[in-house]
Amino acid sequence: MQLYGHEQPNQAGDQQLAVTVNDIKLSYSKNFFISGADDHKTMIWNAETGERVNVLVEDYRSRVNRVAILEDSQKDQDIFATCSEEGLIDIYSLDEYGQIIARNKQLAVPGGKRGISSISFGYGYFWDCLAAGLEGLDNGFNNDGLQGQVAFYDANILARVAVGQLGFRHVSSGTTSRSVSCLSFSSSGKYLVCGTSGRTNAGDDEQGDGILRVFDVHHAKEIETAISGHEDVNLVEFSPCEQYIISCSNSNEVAVFDRRLLSQPLHRLCHQKTDHDSNAGITSALWWPTGLGTSQSMLVSGGGDGAVKLWDIRRAAEDTEVWSFDAMLGPIARMVSSAFFENLIVGGDTGAVSVFTLDHGIVSQYNERPMALLSRDDE
Repeated sequence: MQLYGHEQPNQAGDQQLAVTVNDIKLSYSKNFFISGADDHKTMIWNAETGERVNVLVEDYRSRVNRVAILEDSQKDQDIFATCSEEGLIDIYSLDEYGQIIARNKQLAVPGGKRGISSISFGYGYFWDCLAAGLEGLDNGFNNDGLQGQVAFYDANILARVAVGQLGFRHVSSGTTSRSVSCLSFSSSGKYLVCGTSGRTNAGDDEQGDGILRVFDVHHAKEIETAISGHEDVNLVEFSPCEQYIISCSNSNEVAVFDRRLLSQPLHRLCHQKTDHDSNAGITSALWWPTGLGTSQSMLVSGGGDGAVKLWDIRRAAEDTEVWSFDAMLGPIARMVSSAFFENLIVGGDTGAVSVFTLDHGIVSQYNERPMALLSRDDE
């Protein structure tokens, strides 16, 4: 299935050119794909047929950066949010046909002119919390790119949907020294981790501060930091058990930290080094589901070298890699898995997508062999 529609005219105005799709998500009901792109538009697609059922054209004067899905929607409703490069947030509720039931009054980020790089809804008790990662200030002074933020918004969304509107109020913010490039909630929703980089429009002139920050969501307060050394972070994640955090960088490296000992990385998991200008490094990683007879320490990463690797972070550094294969797609842009990890769907940055069937027997055999466990001396 291919989805066509995100286009904009060339300078002459006589031809439509495809534009970069910055994010695409499957709705909570699994009825729709929701995409945001450089054409300033959000599009709704039927997940079964690929038919485009809605186009949301807002007052954005810049690209749509990210889409976030609320994982606690009511039946026949899908709630999602989008964020833009100019610092605006829109939240929508869809009916079973992909049409808008309700939307919020457009939100602007606090504290000056800045783009929004990432956005996510919380989980569990914090299901109605929305977190946005803000880039550094853009005020034309020497502190351009400084003072990034994680902004937290709060509302009882579903109650407001019942009366035909969505409303969020800005509650509080956590500050970073550089632009926030990515963020992620823990599985319980109690914690949020973020990484940093330079502003999107600053090119290579700016870099992040190499620090991972963990926030207590209830108080919007920074509670933990870890020095990854990554100055351009593509992805951060908690493990399902919330014990580990990872930072995936443009240098094709994953830094793994144990939250009980954050003074240094537990592992630095490396893909083959490549030219930074040829790919974005590691942009996708998945934790192997715990219900498949494995621990919560198995991590799959896709690199700019085109390889997919499975790691077991319980093991000593020389024994962490379980298996690796070349996806034959060039640099890997995105990976998703089926519900029980029978299949791994891998997308390359050239636009090609392949589906791989995973042999769980390999993992079972691996788990049965003698293990060189990670020791405190190794740490």
